[in-house]
Parts: sequence; C-alpha cells; structure tokens
Amino acid sequence: MVHMLEDEPYEWDLHPVARLELTERSRFSGPDDPAREAAKAAGWEFAGDSLLSFVRCPACPKEAPGILHEMVAQQRRECVSAIASVLDDDPDGMASVLSGMAGQP
Repeated sequence: MVHMLEDEPYEWDLHPVARLELTERSRFSGPDDPAREAAKAAGWEFAGDSLLSFVRCPACPKEAPGILHEMVAQQRRECVSAIASVLDDDPDGMASVLSGMAGQP
C-alpha cells in the first residue's frame, strides 16, 4: 500500500507540484481532480478519493472475461467504496482493512 501512496504517482503524467500535493494529502480533491484523470489515463480506477481506494490497476484485464468477473469486480468496487466512506481520513486503517481483503471480492 505504501507504493500506492509514495511511488505510483510518479508514474502518472503530473506536474511535480501537483504530484507533491497529491502524495502529501494521499487523496484526490474530488472526481474532477486532474491527478485522478492522470491516474485513469495510466490505467487506475478508484472507488473514492483516497489513493488506497483503487479498484482497477494497469495490470487488470482491459476486457472483463465474463459475467462472473463483472459481478466480483462490482462487489469489490462496492466494498472498497464503503470502506473508503468510513475510513477515508485514516489511511493506516484503510490500508489494514484493504490488505486483509486481498484476494476476496
């Protein structure tokens, strides 16, 4: 999870000042944040404003391999969104809960 907070934003096409602001606050300023758009262009998708609330990464398949994958992805998106809404101001708590559900929908 530390990689997502400290390293991954360097892979996005961000101005150094914008990248520094993002890594300091560990969250997007909202759905229209240019940093969020840069992350999306790099293949990331987020359920909330926290950098830890990602539900898709560049390694995820571009096309879902069937209905089961879509159902699991939707369940994961809903879980991550719910966790982010409760623990959004607690990155350590969010990282702990999300790490604990690794491999689960």
